[in-house]
Amino acid sequence: MGMSSFAEGQSTRHASKEVGVMAKDSKADKAEGAIDKAAGKLKEGVGKATDNHHTEAEGKAQQAKGHGKSARGETKDALKDRK
Repeated sequence: MGMSSFAEGQSTRHASKEVGVMAKDSKADKAEGAIDKAAGKLKEGVGKATDNHHTEAEGKAQQAKGHGKSARGETKDALKDRK
């Protein structure tokens, strides 16, 4: 068992993760997006209230992540409707 066996195992695990991501339906993506947007908004508010710029920036980043997930769900819906 050399390094190649370890690397092969890593790539196999990574590939299975990718399949799981693609298998999610649009509702799950939109729900996760809404959760990230709400949590990010809360985190941003806490950062502002405590004058913690790092926490505020993390909140804004989490909101952006949520917008991306929601957009992915909307895109899946649009592609599904085209079929």
